Amino acid sequence: MRNLIMAAFSVALLAACDVTKTDFPVRTAAVRSEVEAMSTNVNIVELTADNIDAFNTPRDLSGSRSSIPSGSWNYHIGVGDTLDVVVWDHPELNTPIGVASTQSGTGTQSGPGQRVQADGTFFYPYVGQIRAKGMTPEEVRNDLKEKLKTFIPDPQVEVRVAAYKSQAVSITGEVKEPSRQQMTDTPLTLLDAVDAAGGLTPDADSRHVTIRRGGRSYNVDMQAFLEEGIAANNPILQNGDVISVGRRDLQEAYLLGQIVKPSTID
Repeated sequence: MRNLIMAAFSVALLAACDVTKTDFPVRTAAVRSEVEAMSTNVNIVELTADNIDAFNTPRDLSGSRSSIPSGSWNYHIGVGDTLDVVVWDHPELNTPIGVASTQSGTGTQSGPGQRVQADGTFFYPYVGQIRAKGMTPEEVRNDLKEKLKTFIPDPQVEVRVAAYKSQAVSITGEVKEPSRQQMTDTPLTLLDAVDAAGGLTPDADSRHVTIRRGGRSYNVDMQAFLEEGIAANNPILQNGDVISVGRRDLQEAYLLGQIVKPSTID
């Protein structure tokens, strides 16, 4: 009876060894050949008692600070912008809603305000052409006020941009709605542009966002701003910037050798 029990135990033990599918001792050369057969783009790391502690150390995921020049944003009027000009107590000088002044002074049904023409100016009654391109609304207001003094004592003038058309940024890549976004007098940050483009796709790599500006490309780790608050990684965008959100590459590792369940992990 005792011999029968020992025989049954031996059979069960051998069966258990067969289930794990592990051959002992593990031969490094055999494992290497098996992995190399899977792919030609594989980096094999043999874990030993001497190096395993290094792989147990958590990887530093802290983001790097972007090198893109930081700056502020002050909107300057450009060709195609429409200006709303108001001279208080002189309604005859104010453009009616739905009529835009042209260089000849006649009205066209193209929207309210004064449209900045290709030469960078707009026409205003009595004073003629007013320079606007490259100037702020405040600078245009001061210039127009001085010229109107010839006709109106102490004119009270207000100038604002009614339609922003001259400056924009473009965003492409792994965003849900790639688009061209008009810039206004409100600073537009990288995160603002991504949000306006519908947000990131599931495959987006927020650690590798490229901003092309002035003939140079800058890599921005936007994730570092979201997780660590690194302000430089959410820069204020400038006119003409092109933002490209990269695609996240899938990286796999193969676990083989003396483990319970050899597998592939991302």
